[in-house]
Amino acid sequence: MKKLLLFSALLLMEISCSKENFDKKEDQTSKGVAELKSAIKTPNLDSIARMNAGAFLESILTAREIDSLSKMRTTESSKSSASIASEGPEYTDWSGLIHLKYWYETTAEGHTPSLSVSVGADYVLVGGGAYTSNINCFITKSMPDAMLTAWIAKSKDHITSILHTLTVFAIGMKIDGVTPDYLRSKMQRFFAVSDKINHPTAAYTVPGNYLLVGGGAWDYYEDDGGYGNMLVSSHPSSSTWYVEGKDHRRADPSKIYAYAIGIENISFPNVGYIQVGYTAEYASTNGGVCFAEASMPTGWALTCCGGWVHYNTYGRMITIMNPNSNALSVFLVSSDHTYQDSGWQYAFALRVQKAQ
Repeated sequence: MKKLLLFSALLLMEISCSKENFDKKEDQTSKGVAELKSAIKTPNLDSIARMNAGAFLESILTAREIDSLSKMRTTESSKSSASIASEGPEYTDWSGLIHLKYWYETTAEGHTPSLSVSVGADYVLVGGGAYTSNINCFITKSMPDAMLTAWIAKSKDHITSILHTLTVFAIGMKIDGVTPDYLRSKMQRFFAVSDKINHPTAAYTVPGNYLLVGGGAWDYYEDDGGYGNMLVSSHPSSSTWYVEGKDHRRADPSKIYAYAIGIENISFPNVGYIQVGYTAEYASTNGGVCFAEASMPTGWALTCCGGWVHYNTYGRMITIMNPNSNALSVFLVSSDHTYQDSGWQYAFALRVQKAQ
């Protein structure tokens, strides 16, 4: 935990982005992506030019980059963990009847480290997050497993060879008077998958009798041994989970999976109905690293982390998207890579409470 806090403190000293509060009012929690876009001025960039941005980035690789790619292809990436999963604090909503806790673990160093972290046996997975130890490495997967018992994440370096670690967080929920099996039977992981393209997007809207409590993404580039496709967005929009990925400098068409975690909108024993929502926080940058933090309102409990990154020309990608140490906020960090690019972003903190 000390390592996480020290990393966050050092990162904040390097950030060159401006922050402003976006979602302080209660009624903002249900706003969708379209409403968020209309609330700020977005660059007038031709969509076709943006989608084809890679065409003029096909510059010749330098000798150092060629050497780095050779190292990445010949070095085995470690998928083992550096330690046994640690537990974060238990926290509750205002009623004290809905309990949440996160577990976290860090991989050994690798070029494409990945890890699955499980929640405790008496909890059901509702969300998670991940962060890389180097801001020039990017998240490609941050998603729930099918049984809602573990959070799975993966990251990668890109063109330049960088050994790094990945820390993965799994957030679990339990309700007083409700068994884990019963709670899990009232929850479901839904998913949608995109076509195989350079800048894939996908979204899934939970059915009308479900509430969205979490979600994730898998930018699946591994099937053809390409350069890589990395996460740009993985976030809620009303009852929909939306995801986006992109290749960078070298074309690598990929599929992307959007995962939505839904819970039935029913009256649970002992607690009754529950409410969900999310907070979004905006930040912008002229280039380099950008940081945003979405905080929890009083009385609510964090269920999942989300992020939406917008780039203007070449690309910006997610390197950090995880809960802070006391689970009262979500950190989102994005970065450009080898080519400076401006942009903006939102950090999302999904939340739950007993209905009032």
